[in-house]
Amino acid sequence: MSLARRKFLLDAAAGLVLAGLSSGAARAGVTERVYVDPVSGIAIHGFDPVAYFIEGKAEAGRAEHEVEWANATWRFASHGNAAAFLRDPDVYMPAFGGYDGRSMLRGQPVASNPSLFSIIGQRVVLFRFAEGRDAFLAGGAASMEAAEAKWLALKPQLAP
Repeated sequence: MSLARRKFLLDAAAGLVLAGLSSGAARAGVTERVYVDPVSGIAIHGFDPVAYFIEGKAEAGRAEHEVEWANATWRFASHGNAAAFLRDPDVYMPAFGGYDGRSMLRGQPVASNPSLFSIIGQRVVLFRFAEGRDAFLAGGAASMEAAEAKWLALKPQLAP
């Protein structure tokens, strides 16, 4: 394990202690490139990443429409949505691995609430809190550019 990765993991663990675990699973799965529930292994809390684009809303996926991709289990509302995702996962994959967009500005990913989202350009961005989403959107393109830069720097330190 590289020194940078070890430091990142120690910082993440320290963040959990400092947070007092009051945010529940807020920092769970922070060692992964895709946010997954640490118990179930299900990505983005089981929400369908395709529905954001097709339905224009957050929609829970169903167990009968599960697929494995990027070391995570993804759920979809329909077989068609699962097939669309598998044809081109990079189109439907949430920005920043499904972590909260606002926290990415600080380079400290936390779990998102998949019900809070915005489509920015061609990407769906998930957020933990409505206030964070509003602040991120108020920053315009600069917020997305800064968050993408932080994500690109952080991503190599995370497990695929």
